[in-house]
Amino acid sequence: MDGEAALQSGETCWRVENAGRAAVLLDSGAYFSAAIAALHRARHSILLLGWGFDPRTRLTPDAQGHEHGPDEIGALLARQWGDTAIADRYAANAAHLRANITGVFWDHTMGAFINGFDRTGTRDPRVSPHAQTWGILLDLVPQGKTDGLFSAVFDDPRSRPRDISMQAYYELMAYTKAGRFPKALEYLKKNWGWMLDNGFTRFIEDIRPADGPRERLMFYGRPYGLSLNHGWTGATAVSLLMRGTLGLRVVEPGYRLCELRPNWKIFDWVKVSIPTPHGSLALDYNRAKGAEIQVPGEVRIRVVGESGTVQEFAGPGRHKV
Repeated sequence: MDGEAALQSGETCWRVENAGRAAVLLDSGAYFSAAIAALHRARHSILLLGWGFDPRTRLTPDAQGHEHGPDEIGALLARQWGDTAIADRYAANAAHLRANITGVFWDHTMGAFINGFDRTGTRDPRVSPHAQTWGILLDLVPQGKTDGLFSAVFDDPRSRPRDISMQAYYELMAYTKAGRFPKALEYLKKNWGWMLDNGFTRFIEDIRPADGPRERLMFYGRPYGLSLNHGWTGATAVSLLMRGTLGLRVVEPGYRLCELRPNWKIFDWVKVSIPTPHGSLALDYNRAKGAEIQVPGEVRIRVVGESGTVQEFAGPGRHKV
């Protein structure tokens, strides 16, 4: 397209318009937090664009708090529209699910969530990292059982799949939420480091260290079907390092209130910048000089130290931690 614009209405895109404001949001947590903040302010409609949206998507997916399932989101939106009857129905469904799901899927003998039920309704008593991951992310693990869950499932090499796929992103977020960021970092170094050690200049779609050079390029039944430059593997490394290092938990939508449980002292130095709807939330840490955080306007930060001490800061401003 020499001399022509890449975006051609009706050809390469639907239409071309000017935008009064645009921003790059680095991960899903930032995207959906901004989306729900926009929903609250929308007067008529809002258009969400993406590679694909699952109807079960949680609009506030921060793994450590402010969790919403689809019914909770339905209740939230219905209240925005003023339909209290539908809102109450969705809210009741959400409360029922949250009150009963652990009782159905938690196995007290194994101390873990079972896989579920098959199409015939027969109970599948096996356990896998997948079920435990979502139990942690959705705050469904019974109180005091998280440590046992890790020793029973995550730390058992027999539970590990042969290949590493997109589920690893959520698993590493679960590790971070459960206070096991150093273990998640070890996992990242081992498997993402394997790609770097083997000459990959991009992060591939499916990580299979046990396969040979030809086999590891196969995917979807095609000899060279594997994407050699995939979004989830690159995003996983970036998101884990940012969220894990800061120990970030978005408490209120739109990053209006955030909690940090920092893990930066395991590094010699750290520089992190996370985009929010109000500007960048940034950390500058040096082992010799300590840490400073840059807090944007309309954002409040709660920093929880290793001993449980709490510091609170309001933006805009730069604060010594």
